[in-house]
Amino acid sequence: MAILISLATPVFTGTIGVHKLKADARQMACVLKTAREKAIMSSEAQSVIFYTESTKYKFAGEATYWLNSGISYAGTSTFSGDTGRKKCTFSPSGAPDSGGTVVLKNRSNDKLYIIVNPVAGRVRVSERPPANW
Repeated sequence: MAILISLATPVFTGTIGVHKLKADARQMACVLKTAREKAIMSSEAQSVIFYTESTKYKFAGEATYWLNSGISYAGTSTFSGDTGRKKCTFSPSGAPDSGGTVVLKNRSNDKLYIIVNPVAGRVRVSERPPANW
């Protein structure tokens, strides 16, 4: 029994890491979509700030979100901003100031890309980087 448990533990740990990664990517996409919707509804620009040197991001003026343990940013983001502090700002029309991508990874180095379209502001999660990479 002990041998089976020792063999199954790495597989189980890897599965948990993938689920945490997907959950964090979906939550980040949801926060970006909410910021876009709020910009349209309030007629005021809304920003999401990514603290890529730590494990958090913030919907400016709203909540701060922390990535699950074992999940981190894979490098910096392609959004504009200072090193370690990138942001995506949606105008009242719902268009972002620029498109961009945030990459999250787990301990197994699985990656997910949270992509904001530069024209329409569409937010999506992908296992592949955007075509312009």
